[in-house]
Amino acid sequence: MAAHPVRKPPKERPEERVDEHDGVDVPPRASELLDHLLDRHSHHEVTLGRLVEVLGDRAFGALLLVFALPNLIPVPLPGLSTVLGIPMILFSVQLMLGRSKPWLPKRLAAVTLPRSTVETLSRRTRHRLEQLERMLRPRLCFLAEGPAERMIGLYILLISLVLCLPIPLGNWLPAFAVCLMSLGIIEKDGVLVGIGGAVGIASLAVVASVVGVAWAAALAVLREFGLAI
Repeated sequence: MAAHPVRKPPKERPEERVDEHDGVDVPPRASELLDHLLDRHSHHEVTLGRLVEVLGDRAFGALLLVFALPNLIPVPLPGLSTVLGIPMILFSVQLMLGRSKPWLPKRLAAVTLPRSTVETLSRRTRHRLEQLERMLRPRLCFLAEGPAERMIGLYILLISLVLCLPIPLGNWLPAFAVCLMSLGIIEKDGVLVGIGGAVGIASLAVVASVVGVAWAAALAVLREFGLAI
């Protein structure tokens, strides 16, 4: 009677790969982290606490990426950016304080993400994500790790606060900046972190302009009705 092959249990974390430019081991890519998450939880919902445990020292970049990506997909759900922005604020503060991996309150750690949701997110962003990853590699690593992570955390905190604001059409560019910086952290690519920082400055300028125009319009309406202060 033929013996059935023994299926090995899935690994706790994705393996490191060898960088083709430098020939050294580098951390797994963001797309590999998403694939690993789906492999580890093929029949169950995923809790945020378990997600942090599996991702280890890659958790900050991966979690910030996961919560920023949905803002790049046109979804007509009022308040979605606020819901997604609150965990980003929590993670960015901890990154700014120099924690090695994210800490979650018990209630937040118990929050579940249906596997179908993660799978849909992965499928809808996979092509663009892999296109971007082909251009990434460890370079100017001092801009993506160590003390620089504290500054990145502060910067993402400011952008996350903007994401929480109910500003029409004001979420895409800040979220894109967070995605770039998150990928830079994961890939140890200081160049991408710098590009993300530049996009972040542009996004803050755009949001400030939108708020300024909205405020001026509101004052004009109030003056029209004689209600201006």
